Amino acid sequence: MSVANEGSVLYVDDEENNLTVFEAAFEDVYEVRLAMSGEQALELLRERPAEVLVTDMRMPGMSGVELLERVIPEWPEAIRIVLTGYTDLDSVVRAINRGHIYQYVTKPWDERDVRQILDRALARYRAGADERRLRAELDALARKEAVIRAVFQRYVPPEVVDRVFEQNAAPRDLTAHNRDVVLMFADLRGFTELCGKIAPAEVLRLMNEYFSVMTALIDQRGGYVSAYLGDAIVAVFDATATDDEDLRAVSAALDMVKALAEFNETRAKALWPRGLRFGIGIQRGRVTTGEIGSEDARAMAVVGDAYFQVKEVEEHSKQVENSIILTEDVEERLRGAFETTPHGEVKVGERTLGLRRVLGPKGAR
Repeated sequence: MSVANEGSVLYVDDEENNLTVFEAAFEDVYEVRLAMSGEQALELLRERPAEVLVTDMRMPGMSGVELLERVIPEWPEAIRIVLTGYTDLDSVVRAINRGHIYQYVTKPWDERDVRQILDRALARYRAGADERRLRAELDALARKEAVIRAVFQRYVPPEVVDRVFEQNAAPRDLTAHNRDVVLMFADLRGFTELCGKIAPAEVLRLMNEYFSVMTALIDQRGGYVSAYLGDAIVAVFDATATDDEDLRAVSAALDMVKALAEFNETRAKALWPRGLRFGIGIQRGRVTTGEIGSEDARAMAVVGDAYFQVKEVEEHSKQVENSIILTEDVEERLRGAFETTPHGEVKVGERTLGLRRVLGPKGAR
């Protein structure tokens, strides 16, 4: 056994003289290990894998081809070389097809030629090892990014997360961003009374389940939750290439009304016989998103006239339980996809907004 030098080589041959010659030729260059049979070679590999496996083709018991086939599943990275006589070329073809050999060497072999082959084989092994290490590091980074995204997106909009990764920016460096959006404001009814009748821990569990259901529906329609304000949800639907953010927001709201009825039957009514009730307001407009807070505690906020308007729109949903109220600005962009009915108007600042109540998809009634 030689001292480890430029790489580990396992040589397999049933003739002891050949093993002696191979070891004498290369023990000062490589870490050479020897085996007199395929079975012994497998035992040595299980003790410690080799970078290069050199095997004689013709051996009693397990042949070189059979050994190479046995090696592939457990040590696929090992570079495989076979020694063979000129009359064994048919076996070499089988070894290439079945044993995935790197190269074959004909007997009698020349020490300088074999040295060059072993050097190239070890270089190939190390290149493969570097590639596998790099791939593992990239996979680890991808998994780390996925975890960070999953956590970060629970607190800030998805596009903010994208900007952090794309620009390598710290969240504190994110500047305000102006854009046209559709806002949804969904507010529960009678939440104060609910908190007074049910244990706080049960209220917390119930609300977390409720938020999980509603957030998933918003996400499925291409929106995201900008904030949870007590028992209220503020959601944003950005403009896209398909220009259908209004349609997606109303579709999400209808999904939420249906899901609330199911949630009440399966969960809420067990604690609160009345079940949960809410109202939803929808408005579109230009808003600014950015950081707000102190040096020690900050959050992402949506600011603009549309934000204050959508809260006022939702207030008018109290007249009809579990209703969806939107402005005429939104209704005009629904392309006739939903049945709506007039629902009065609301004055916000200097502007008066006409309101519509959503009855359902067109033709559903």
